[in-house]
Amino acid sequence: GKDKNAIGGDELESLFTAYDFKRLESYANNIVDHHVIVDLIPPISKLYFQNRIPVSLSFTQAATLLAMGLQHKSIDDLQTELKLEARQLLANFNKMVVRINKFFRSLREEAAGAELSAKKAVSAQPLKMSLDAELSAEGKKVSQAMKKAAEEVDGEYEIPQDDKAWEAALSKHKGKSSAPMVVSVPKRKAQTPDKSIENDDDESQKRKKKKKSFQNRKSM
Repeated sequence: GKDKNAIGGDELESLFTAYDFKRLESYANNIVDHHVIVDLIPPISKLYFQNRIPVSLSFTQAATLLAMGLQHKSIDDLQTELKLEARQLLANFNKMVVRINKFFRSLREEAAGAELSAKKAVSAQPLKMSLDAELSAEGKKVSQAMKKAAEEVDGEYEIPQDDKAWEAALSKHKGKSSAPMVVSVPKRKAQTPDKSIENDDDESQKRKKKKKSFQNRKSM
């Protein structure tokens, strides 16, 4: 079964960056030198000796991890202490990193898979209302609002020419949130015929008749 004390994917992601994981992968694949990942050995060593990384290491591999990670010793120091050649120490160091990196990769892949499954589950949930039904419902609301607005319009209206007229019209709808808002404005006043124009027309008709009468007399 899975070790309950083992580090989880979320905690692992919080301790190391994507660049850190890339460096570990590169070293595990013999692309870069061990110096590239030396700064990652202390936190890895701490996790291992807290039994948070459930991988099996040989005595030499564990000793190398302890010395380099927690005691900050170099490969040269270990050659003297363990009486091993640098080539042997680096070979053991590489095997140790490969195993730990494999565990880290499995955790990250597992976390990514769980996240993908959660997203699929959310996207698979049916919508409460289809897009067509939602558009139809909204269309009905707009039609009803327009019908109501048309019913409120009675006769011809004029545009208020001053602020007071607008304020009077708007005050009737203050506090109402229904849309669209119909502002009742004063009806256009019926235009009364201009008497001066009528008088001018009468005078003109009189002059025409008088002229015509004069022409008739002259022809006689």
